[in-house]
Amino acid sequence: MALPYQVLAFVKSCWSSALAQTWATLTSCSWFGPALLLLPVGFAFQFAEVPVWSKFLVNFIVLIPLAGMVGFVTEELSQSIGDYWGGFLLATLGNAPELILSIMALHHQQAVIVLASLVGSVLSNTLLVLGMAFCATYERFETTFTRPLAHASIIQFALFIASLTMLKTFPELVGATEAARRASYGIAIVLIFAYFCYIFSQLKLEDKLKQTQAADEEQYGLLQTGNGQAQPELTIFGAVVLLLIIIILTSVHSEFLVSSLDGVAVPKRFLGMVLIPIIGNFAEHWTAIREAYRDNMDLATGIALGSSVQVATFLLPVVTLIAWGKGDTNMTLILDNFQFYSLFASFVLLGSMMWAERIYSYFGIPLILLYICICLSAWLY
Repeated sequence: MALPYQVLAFVKSCWSSALAQTWATLTSCSWFGPALLLLPVGFAFQFAEVPVWSKFLVNFIVLIPLAGMVGFVTEELSQSIGDYWGGFLLATLGNAPELILSIMALHHQQAVIVLASLVGSVLSNTLLVLGMAFCATYERFETTFTRPLAHASIIQFALFIASLTMLKTFPELVGATEAARRASYGIAIVLIFAYFCYIFSQLKLEDKLKQTQAADEEQYGLLQTGNGQAQPELTIFGAVVLLLIIIILTSVHSEFLVSSLDGVAVPKRFLGMVLIPIIGNFAEHWTAIREAYRDNMDLATGIALGSSVQVATFLLPVVTLIAWGKGDTNMTLILDNFQFYSLFASFVLLGSMMWAERIYSYFGIPLILLYICICLSAWLY
């Protein structure tokens, strides 16, 4: 009978040690103090009788240290599992609250806003975030990262655009619209299957690249022992749990920030396609740009392209199928002309850039300028 108690004591000891280590590492982050101080202020302002502009300003300020903490934990995590998959995990955890909020919005018959925000999330990641990430490498002029992994994301994005093109071929008639809606549900299933194939191929591709790199280092006598490399202070489990908690807090304050805009005269299309995606993914966007400035483009592209592909070929189809199951026929993959051509234009520009022989920091400028054109059109559309 003593064995179960010994096991329980051992688990408790390990948990206490891991918790103490995690707390010590977290408190060493320079963003921890401001976040701890500002979080209660943000909650207090949300439920207090104060002007709308003050709610917006306070919750926006709260997002800044939270974004810094996301970057800190992501950097710790990427040291354990690699830059690309660190960025992918951040994108996944960041999109999880977006999925929950989308389902809640569907329950309140807000399919139009949900579709606009998901499309806007794809646009903000592929144009604004990636463009600013490239511009952040201006001191090095030429940008380097693992091209095969990025090319796989571009091909997945091409599949998404091609699938939407098929739906645009249906004529806008009553019978054809119903047929296009049914085709939309089938295409959603195909895109989800393609996304899992994409994840599997990325796993195999990165493993192959690591083997090739290790072989080259060993051949030329460059194999490192790792003594000079920075070691992570957080365990993988501790980093994932912390990242999830911080992203949930970020999502809550992002929702406070968006709700403060209810009384402001902002066009709904601009609100759905521009403001909600930027505010909701502020922490991930900031982390990608910061890592690009630090010459960690694998992590930056993993966040930007990984999040974009995940929303386009997984999150959007899943939300579409959930709406279908709820009997909501307003949420489909049939986009209006403005949304479709915005995605198509972003793919053309991004694809032509990513397949160039060399990629320079100023390549980010056209991406940002196209995003500004889309924002301006969304305001006036």
